[in-house]
Amino acid sequence: MLESQIQHKIIKYLCIINAVAVKVDASRPGWPDLTVVLTCGTVLFLEVKQPTGRLSAAQKRVHSNLARNNAHVYTVRSVSDVEAIVSRFSA
Repeated sequence: MLESQIQHKIIKYLCIINAVAVKVDASRPGWPDLTVVLTCGTVLFLEVKQPTGRLSAAQKRVHSNLARNNAHVYTVRSVSDVEAIVSRFSA
């Protein structure tokens, strides 16, 4: 499955649970694909990858910088990955 197809399924799921999901086409290399605001107000940054996809050096740097600033940044490969992350914030 293509990364864009995975991303589409993830956005569809996030809409179903009333989260705000925005695909970010940032000019900054390495910025995560999706910015998500959950109904509880938590903001997530999601990098969508195919099952065998790997983060680039720029993505690793950006993720590290975001995490250092206490942002919730994740690499996801499926809707079930996202469901597991969302469940952490809805309990």
